[in-house]
Amino acid sequence: MNDNQLDRRVERAFGKITPDVFDSVLSDCRRQKGRIIMAESRRSRGGFARSLAGIAAALVLVLGAAGGIMSYGAAHSPVAVVSLDVNPSIELKVNRNEKVLEVTARNEDAQTVLGDMDLKGSSLDVAVNAIIGSMLREGYLSDMANSILVSVSGESQEAAAAIQQRLSRKVSAMLEGGSFAGSVLSQVVPEDDALKALAEKHGISVGKARLIKEITALKPEYSFEALVPLSINDLNLIGGSLPDISMEGGSASDKNYIGQDRALTKALEHAGIPSNVIQGVKAELDLENGIMVYEIEFSSGKYEYEYEINASSGEIIQSGREMVEEIEALAEQHAEEWKAWADAHAEEWETWAREYAGDWEAWARDHGDEVEKWAEKYADDWERWAEAWGAWADSYFDF
Repeated sequence: MNDNQLDRRVERAFGKITPDVFDSVLSDCRRQKGRIIMAESRRSRGGFARSLAGIAAALVLVLGAAGGIMSYGAAHSPVAVVSLDVNPSIELKVNRNEKVLEVTARNEDAQTVLGDMDLKGSSLDVAVNAIIGSMLREGYLSDMANSILVSVSGESQEAAAAIQQRLSRKVSAMLEGGSFAGSVLSQVVPEDDALKALAEKHGISVGKARLIKEITALKPEYSFEALVPLSINDLNLIGGSLPDISMEGGSASDKNYIGQDRALTKALEHAGIPSNVIQGVKAELDLENGIMVYEIEFSSGKYEYEYEINASSGEIIQSGREMVEEIEALAEQHAEEWKAWADAHAEEWETWAREYAGDWEAWARDHGDEVEKWAEKYADDWERWAEAWGAWADSYFDF
């Protein structure tokens, strides 16, 4: 309906409710015998009606336009971002009605999962169902690697938390309905520009970036860069319990690796020790130089043994055995000499540390002669110490 049509409809409506008394008024005028009475014609009433009609039409148009703008804005403005990370990493932007506005594949695996699916415009629940189903079909989620991270960020922390809790339970139930129990990590991610920049730099989702930050905060022996290539399952295995990360379902699967029992067996075979004479066994899956390894420790007799074993192949990367009593005796034997030497040169080293911090090459140039004199003066002592430690090292590493 255009403006002219609206004007005519309003005018007809006003005409129907206005009494037609023009003829009776004119008859009354004739009976007034000469008195003059001013009266508006029907034409003037029609103009007034048209004016009201125009105002009404304008109000209808303004209110309609405002409502349309508000409705369009609500439908097309993202209020939350949901990311699903396994190794595939997928982000979903949703509006306040939890309709999907945009789907982003953060890596090639994510593109494989999405395939030719068009999830834009679907509900969040439908989209999550489709994505989890595809991850299962493509083998990204299985009993070999059963962990997934659900992350939600948004304008409202309360609304984001509600979505996080609902989706984590939903995904956990979906995985339990299959042939294995999943391990579902979930979190609400606060707005953080520095975290977003870090995620962009490494080509990962903000959710995965925050999980890695949580692990490195609790375990500073890991660097952020070292953990970026790991899958969520591996991060789950080495991360353990994290204070700001919720968990649904079971623990992370280690079926991709040889397992702690087999790793211990390999260590015992190498050491030539039967399992019934060992004590204090410790076994932990860890990351060393980008490789997942089992760290195995145990003691037998006067020795303590340490092993690093490749978690995938079972190869022994490093082995060592420590004679605890002998090391303690060695330390006691030379303690006085080491302390005396340290006390004698402590001030010099402190001065040099302040003066040459970060530039030890300059220190070597400036004090080379002095160090050479030290070497000559303490040569016999250092040689004796070196021999003692060398003997210990030979018995400790790669025995």
